[in-house]
Amino acid sequence: MTQHYFFYKKNIQIKKMKKEIQFLKDQVFKLRGKQNEDKVHQQQSMVPIMKIFSSEQLKKLSGSKPTWTPSDIVKALTIRSINLKAYETMSKIWNVPLPSTRTLRSWMKGFTCSPGIFTDILEIMKKNSNVGTIFELAVLLFDEMNVDSRVVLDTTFDKVENYKKVQVAQIRELCSNWKQPIYYDFDTNMNKEILLRILSALTESGYVTCAIVSDLGGENRGLWNELQISPEKTSFSNPHSPQDLIFVLADVPHQMKNLRNHLLDDGVIFKNGTTFGKPLLENMIQMDNGLELKLCPKLTHRILDIKGSERMRVRPAIQLLSNHTAMLALKLFPTQQEISNFFKIINDGFDVLNSRSKKNTNPLKSGFGVNFANLIKLRKLLYSIRFLTKTKKVPKKALLPCQVGFIVSINSVIKLYEYFKKRFGIEYILTSRLNQDSLESFFSVIRNPTPPEFRYRLRLIILGGRIRPPKNGNVAFEDSDLMFISSQLLSKNPKLKYLYNY
Repeated sequence: MTQHYFFYKKNIQIKKMKKEIQFLKDQVFKLRGKQNEDKVHQQQSMVPIMKIFSSEQLKKLSGSKPTWTPSDIVKALTIRSINLKAYETMSKIWNVPLPSTRTLRSWMKGFTCSPGIFTDILEIMKKNSNVGTIFELAVLLFDEMNVDSRVVLDTTFDKVENYKKVQVAQIRELCSNWKQPIYYDFDTNMNKEILLRILSALTESGYVTCAIVSDLGGENRGLWNELQISPEKTSFSNPHSPQDLIFVLADVPHQMKNLRNHLLDDGVIFKNGTTFGKPLLENMIQMDNGLELKLCPKLTHRILDIKGSERMRVRPAIQLLSNHTAMLALKLFPTQQEISNFFKIINDGFDVLNSRSKKNTNPLKSGFGVNFANLIKLRKLLYSIRFLTKTKKVPKKALLPCQVGFIVSINSVIKLYEYFKKRFGIEYILTSRLNQDSLESFFSVIRNPTPPEFRYRLRLIILGGRIRPPKNGNVAFEDSDLMFISSQLLSKNPKLKYLYNY
């Protein structure tokens, strides 16, 4: 009896435990289902984050140790090149998964950015050139900027430096939107020997240099003389590829500023003897203020009285030499149409020489390929006018350098279009890619550095790849970024990292 009761009681306990086990199994099943649902939900919620962050950044977010790829480094250098404090705020305070600044410095050590031609970058470009296509057409820009002339110690090269200026050469693609610094040197003028070395390096890298662009400072006018450039001869054969012509242009925005300066400082005279200058423009402003509806609100005394660094800005020159000024002159001086024609022809010619898109609401600002008549009118005007001497106010006998530069640029643009239309079948040219705006924007980001600072900032920009110049810079800037080819190729081709000793 006792034994039977014992087994009965045990059976009841076993049944109870089986129920508990089944209950726990059901709970486990439910929890696993919920866990799977949570995992799917987590993965779905991670999709937007995965579009923003790389796999290594996600590792850092999860607490694992990341192994940064060249693409991650390039993205980080992009932010670092804009501002160090912003980078540290994002990394340390906002906890954005970014490499430490020490990691960035370690990665950049392999690229010392020595003066001269950047052979490493050209090697990367050589491996990615589109030989035989329009995407191999390169425009070479060069100009100089002032550097801080204090005596400083460069710890990278372990030497004391004291320079006043730096010469920089940059190439940009004529038929696509990339730019790349390829040369710099301190206290060096661009001469024929250096130019030919750069052209040789570009030819060996698979690129066809179709044009060179510079301002018309004294040193560059000397280079033009060495190359025998004139309004009649605006190109020369590439000595390393004789079948290729290289067209020479003067930076058009620079020539606009110089025309404006001579107009305000000296005055101009037409073939019929009509003269005008700053006094007449001041009278036009007063007369326009007296009208019921102002025809030219942007024409102000502030534009006429600009001094110092303000003269370096292009926008005031464009506002003065504009269609609005032409309309006001026609309204005020209907019997002297040469004055209004002066402003209109220069305005229309500049629009043609500064096109930035294939199609524009203003046909003159569309890609160049049909607006030959406007350039021919501008060329005829520049040949016909003479600026006055400062003291005696008599016509100067010769054309000024800015007039010659404009005429050479006009002839080069027309011949370049015809030459490459025949060779590659191109439909149009964005003529803004034949001026120095991208190089001037680059200078505005570097800003008055010491030589070591120049090297460091240049290296950051080359490796980071994206810069945004200040809004109040000297030149117009419409692109959201400057995409340097070196950073694009490094981020897309990690195998090329050995070129930077990484």
